[in-house]
Amino acid sequence: LGGAWLANSLCAQQKMSFMGNLLLDNLASGSIKIPQISEVEFNASSISQALNKQIAGGFTGKQVVKVSHA
Repeated sequence: LGGAWLANSLCAQQKMSFMGNLLLDNLASGSIKIPQISEVEFNASSISQALNKQIAGGFTGKQVVKVSHA
């Protein structure tokens, strides 16, 4: 459904709109929670460790690689 607007599919566009509204309503009511975000340093060992942790399972949250502008 990600390409609903590109495909000019009114049905798909309406479904995407409905799902977006449902997501926002559930977030506002507390039915769903935003995951904890963990920063991962921008180097090979930290990224490898983060990926292995995610593959091993049991990890909840979102890991984001931190990129700094020099």
